Amino acid sequence: KTTSVTVNWSILTKTVTVKWGSTISWIYDGASHAPTATAEGVTGETLNITVSGAQSTVGNYTATATLSSVTGGQAKTTNYTLAGNTQGFSITVREITVTADSASKVYDGTPLTKNSATVTSTTQLVSGHTLSYTVSGSITNVGSTTNTLSNVKVLDANKNDVSSNYKITSANGTLTITAKKVTFTVTVTEKSYVYNGTTKTPTIVVKDGSTTVKVDTD
Repeated sequence: KTTSVTVNWSILTKTVTVKWGSTISWIYDGASHAPTATAEGVTGETLNITVSGAQSTVGNYTATATLSSVTGGQAKTTNYTLAGNTQGFSITVREITVTADSASKVYDGTPLTKNSATVTSTTQLVSGHTLSYTVSGSITNVGSTTNTLSNVKVLDANKNDVSSNYKITSANGTLTITAKKVTFTVTVTEKSYVYNGTTKTPTIVVKDGSTTVKVDTD
């Protein structure tokens, strides 16, 4: 006599551990970043991993790995369970130094100003970004004064303020006026007179180059 026996059995999913890439931190560069991830299945099957959660601005984030497809063998994602499928990562601030430009000139009686600034650090702005700032400083007479930099911001190509992604160090410049070297030419128009009993006053012409200097006023 033959007896039939019913046996219940199951094939359990295989748990595989996600291997995350070693790079989990980036300095802000305006691009999207997320860690890379891989996982190994059974012989003859390749697990294709998709990572979501990429970010482009400064902060701390979490990336998630999912099994998007299986190549070869049974080619079924339901045969696998991922372990360690999340990974923290960060984008850190971009450090720059912005310095008000300095300027100098020889004294000419007009104010000296220089309303510009430059990124002077080795690390520069992200491509397409520009500076917004205020520079205040002016000097007219011989000496030096501070060219003061303030209200520094970084704008993206659409003029959005992205300064929160930067650590900005501001530095002042210097405005300097040096003394003008002049050579005066003095000419006396009348050098001798015939005596006639009256007081004589020679006419004196003083020139700085081709410019006539007014005596007692210049």
